[in-house]
Amino acid sequence: VSMDYMATSTTLWTFLRRLEREDRLDRFVIDEVHTLMTSEFRDHRLQQVRKIRLINRPVIIMTATLPPSLQHSITEILCFQDTQLHVHRQTSARPNICFKLFQPLSTKESEEYLYGTALHQNERSLFAQWNTLIGSDKGLIYSLTKREADDMGKYLNIPVYHSGLSETERHSNLSSWIHGRQSWMVGTSGLGAGINLPNIKLVVFWGLPTDIIDF
Repeated sequence: VSMDYMATSTTLWTFLRRLEREDRLDRFVIDEVHTLMTSEFRDHRLQQVRKIRLINRPVIIMTATLPPSLQHSITEILCFQDTQLHVHRQTSARPNICFKLFQPLSTKESEEYLYGTALHQNERSLFAQWNTLIGSDKGLIYSLTKREADDMGKYLNIPVYHSGLSETERHSNLSSWIHGRQSWMVGTSGLGAGINLPNIKLVVFWGLPTDIIDF
């Protein structure tokens, strides 16, 4: 399970205890553990997460993005003893991933650069360049606010995903993007930590993140 699901599920612990009683639980694997360091986790969520100490089976926690300097903080939050831990760390180098940073001088300049002059998506706009780059694959844009996501969805004519939409709208927009009818989607952190499609070629973070771990 992902860490955010573990913190919010109302049925997970009942399910795990039933598996334990029936001797059908071999291990418990939690992904995206670095999200514990983000602003999404409050005291009541941490209490839910710390229940993993009650599981009498090996627990595996995983993350691809936690810096070594925060490893001890994570184990403290989860109330793990160092003597209980076996740590396996691989290099964080990802030769198949490229990062690029663009810093406009103003909001107006950034919007003109993204959409094209006077909001016409001409071949020189940044979005047109992205379309050429992804080809037949998919792209995903993260915005900082719901309003910004709505504006981008309107001007770029792409589906939107955020907590302000109805569940039906969110499901419909996500489905149209996943199953090929749309190449692009714009969303907020409401997407959570679980988008894992093999053909996402470009991920855009529009706006400065408030914290590097959130990013």
